[in-house]
Amino acid sequence: MGPLKRMSRPRSVTDRTYDRIKEAIVTNAFAPGQVLAAEPLARELGVSRTPVRDALLMLRNEGFVEGEAVRGKGMVVADLRLADLDELFELRFAIEAGALALVAKRGNPATLQRLRADLERHREPSDDAAASAASLADLAFHRGIVRATGNAHFLRSWDQLATQLQRYWDAGRAIPGRAREDIEESLAIVDALIDGDVGTATERLAAHLANTQVGITAWHRRPRDAAGT
Repeated sequence: MGPLKRMSRPRSVTDRTYDRIKEAIVTNAFAPGQVLAAEPLARELGVSRTPVRDALLMLRNEGFVEGEAVRGKGMVVADLRLADLDELFELRFAIEAGALALVAKRGNPATLQRLRADLERHREPSDDAAASAASLADLAFHRGIVRATGNAHFLRSWDQLATQLQRYWDAGRAIPGRAREDIEESLAIVDALIDGDVGTATERLAAHLANTQVGITAWHRRPRDAAGT
């Protein structure tokens, strides 16, 4: 390594533009199928068209938008396809099952007990706000397991996947009736892991993710008038 110290680079206009557009897509402020043209986006964000076009190309590479950056036409926010949800959950299971095996192999009982305690605090959500907090706690548990592997590539992949999945929750809205079950199922996973039973932990993970996917699918197939939308 040379004698020069690494310089800290401020976030570029393109980076900030990318963050703003991505946040709007993930929270469904930009709905599936909506056209995102560079010129109006640039005016709204107060930037030139170049960082907007660059940001849209980055988002296309990540699957958030589709189409070509043709002048005057823009790109389109990618649809929420249930077929894509199947593939995302297949990938999620692969990452998290691998994480369970690594955590068990490397051993970190203190971390597992901490993750369990965090879940336990949300075991009995009493209202909608508590249910939403429980859903976030469950998500934090899954990320915590991946983080406990110490593998930065695992964690980066999981974070990217979680961002994709967030779109399916209608701006982060918890699936009704799932919050309590999420916590109970995740407690069962971590209890098996604490006992050193990776096989059972993996089986419980598979069942938990399957139940979560069923809930999301049912939510997106519900009659819109029944949900008041």
